[in-house]
Amino acid sequence: MYWDAELKLSGAALDTGVEWEDAHGSIACCGRYEGTHVGMVRGNVWLDRAIISRMPVTGAKCQLAADEQQPDPARPGQFLPTTLQFQKVTGWLFHGELGGQAHLVLSDPTRYEVWLTVTDANLEEVARHYKLGSDADLKGIAQAQILVYNRPDPKSGRLVVEGKGKIDVPTGRMYNLPIMLDLVKLFKGSAPDKTAFEQAHVVFRVQGDRLKVDQLDLIGRAVCVGGAGELDLTGEYVKFEFYTVLSQVLKQMTNQPVVGDLTEFFSKSLFTIKLTRENGELKYRAVPVPLVTEPTKAVLDRLKRAGAKVLGR
Repeated sequence: MYWDAELKLSGAALDTGVEWEDAHGSIACCGRYEGTHVGMVRGNVWLDRAIISRMPVTGAKCQLAADEQQPDPARPGQFLPTTLQFQKVTGWLFHGELGGQAHLVLSDPTRYEVWLTVTDANLEEVARHYKLGSDADLKGIAQAQILVYNRPDPKSGRLVVEGKGKIDVPTGRMYNLPIMLDLVKLFKGSAPDKTAFEQAHVVFRVQGDRLKVDQLDLIGRAVCVGGAGELDLTGEYVKFEFYTVLSQVLKQMTNQPVVGDLTEFFSKSLFTIKLTRENGELKYRAVPVPLVTEPTKAVLDRLKRAGAKVLGR
């Protein structure tokens, strides 16, 4: 049996391992059913717009392909699940150019692997979509990469989500961000008048329902913040540790390399701020750093390298 069909989407909701909402567009494909299994499939996908994993994707298109199902060597007379390949993915996300590829294994439950990049996403669109508030000032462009997939857990056999990614804002203005405003207030002891961050660098991993942030660095002319931590995907569990340091101290460290004890050099200018969620509320606790350890030095070196352009102005 041969088919050549088109499926129109008008406000559709799908679950392919990743949630799709309000999808508008079409999926067209042709292929064969060989009587016992699905043969080769070829097609195209066009999305005028859709909310994918809570992100607004527009003008997206890709090629769709699946090879003929192969016999399952472990089950005579049965066939392995069809694997759909989504190739040459293009589109727009927050006015930035979207690219990548994905594959979807039509097993029960569904298996998937998605690799995406976003170039020059508009931070104002990000703030508007996530409703960061009228006081938040977010401008500039961001670059992002993400790889996410699911695989059987070696112990339980259940599918777990894993992945990794990074986000870079090489130049921008990030001012009055809700969480970071409170963090900087705690460090400076008062509400900052003109504390804005001009760069951001984030590196993260996905492990099940946890997002493990290995690097979250914010560079500003007044204050620099660097840290790491983790949170669950609901936001109920939050545990971060940040180092905050005055930018002028980092600039001095750049212009005149420190000789001797770093702890003495950073006396009273380097703080650790622990961020947790307790009883539904975010809690901040600031303490001076009594000793500059190797992990602390690693964060300071990151901030110094990333902020060289900003701090050198």
